[in-house]
Amino acid sequence: MKEKLQAFIENAGWPRIIIGLFLLSLFVAAPMVGVRLDASLSDTLVRVGMNGVLVLAMVPMVQSGCGLNFGLPLGIIAGLLGAVTSIQIGIQGSIGFLIAMAIAVPLAVVFGWMYGQLLNRVKGDEMMIATYVGFSSVALMCMAWLLLPYTSPTMIWGYGGSGLRTTISVEGFWF
Repeated sequence: MKEKLQAFIENAGWPRIIIGLFLLSLFVAAPMVGVRLDASLSDTLVRVGMNGVLVLAMVPMVQSGCGLNFGLPLGIIAGLLGAVTSIQIGIQGSIGFLIAMAIAVPLAVVFGWMYGQLLNRVKGDEMMIATYVGFSSVALMCMAWLLLPYTSPTMIWGYGGSGLRTTISVEGFWF
């Protein structure tokens, strides 16, 4: 029995075991503080799916030899621009989702090409420049989300009439 336990610990590793036990303890404690277990499991699975997509988005960066997270903000920004533009146009269902992708993919290609050109010109300082590009692009878009001329009532702040909300529901638009 002890050998099997040692083999399990060796195969899984202590970090995974500790994280698993912590997650299990959270699910055990959730009903005691009034959190529904089914909602917690559902949210966990949704987040695993979302994070899985982001992990897949990092594969091209790893394959090209860049840092893991450096190009990710640019791709996310392109996807968000496609999504909010599709909602602004008012296209619903699967077609709306496809339109969002049709808008986002060319933007992501252009952003990625420009990012690649920049990194090719700053050989040796890629880490610093890539970190700066990621942070500055997110900061720039935080300002842009308030200034871009979106007018869909489901996306803009109700009390000001301009600027995008921090959370935009796609319920009723896609699928």
